[in-house]
Amino acid sequence: MLKKFLMGLAALLVLIVAVVLYRTFTYGGAPVGGRVELPDVPAISADVAAEHLSEAIQFRTITLSGGDPRPGQEGPWLELHDWLEVTYPAAHAAMTKEIVPGTLTLLYTWQGSDPSLQPLLLMAHQDVVPVNIGTEGDWTGAPFKGDIIDGYVYGRGALDDKSNLIGIMEAVDALAASGFQPKRTVILQFGHDEEVLGSGAEKSIALLKSRGIEPVMAVDEGFAILDPSPLTGAKMGMIGVSEKGYVTLQVTSLGAGGHSSMPPRDSANVQLGKAIVALDENQMPADFSKPPVSD
Repeated sequence: MLKKFLMGLAALLVLIVAVVLYRTFTYGGAPVGGRVELPDVPAISADVAAEHLSEAIQFRTITLSGGDPRPGQEGPWLELHDWLEVTYPAAHAAMTKEIVPGTLTLLYTWQGSDPSLQPLLLMAHQDVVPVNIGTEGDWTGAPFKGDIIDGYVYGRGALDDKSNLIGIMEAVDALAASGFQPKRTVILQFGHDEEVLGSGAEKSIALLKSRGIEPVMAVDEGFAILDPSPLTGAKMGMIGVSEKGYVTLQVTSLGAGGHSSMPPRDSANVQLGKAIVALDENQMPADFSKPPVSD
């Protein structure tokens, strides 16, 4: 009996090794070696870009909860939209601008020369989280002043995520001013309420889907540049190749009525606690079923 068990175990191990080897050698996502030569691009002034980021920070596009901004509170978003048009004229001349219906989310389309290619989607968001009352004095620079100190821009949104929005617009404006047209259509999506559930992003993706548009890749805010990086000892910008989503669940636990002096052993609260623990102990598996980057 033991001999049969050991033989079966050995066969199982051989099968596992065979499957691992097969998947290793047939996986299509292996990185291509060699140094990537970047094309020449128009020069962008870091000082001018910093000034533009400083100005963008001064628009108080604060979201507190789902549904923000409320009717009558759209002013900072609309002012930011107008400022973008004035600040980046070449980009706006080259692209088609839309405001996603029912939102303040911006959607730009930069038409490529080859319409057969799936478009590239570049994402950022306009809104920022609030500043806790009483903490204003703890900031190196005023939260909504956009101070530039020793070459660094300070303020709410300097990292999350107006730096990303401004970086995209600086690049597009410089390229468009040089007469460049992308081969692949580029879509810019700047959400208005990313910090509070992101209904603008949801509606903009639904709009693209209704038009039969499926981007080849979505590039959103990602990792910071570490200087120095603990991995290399030098400046390093990590590239995220996957996305972690989330789901909101409402869990209801029902129990028999009674008095707090004689609580049941398995009360509704206990059942609710068990359900939360069960969710924590059964995490969603990671899915890496296809190469994250295509040609």
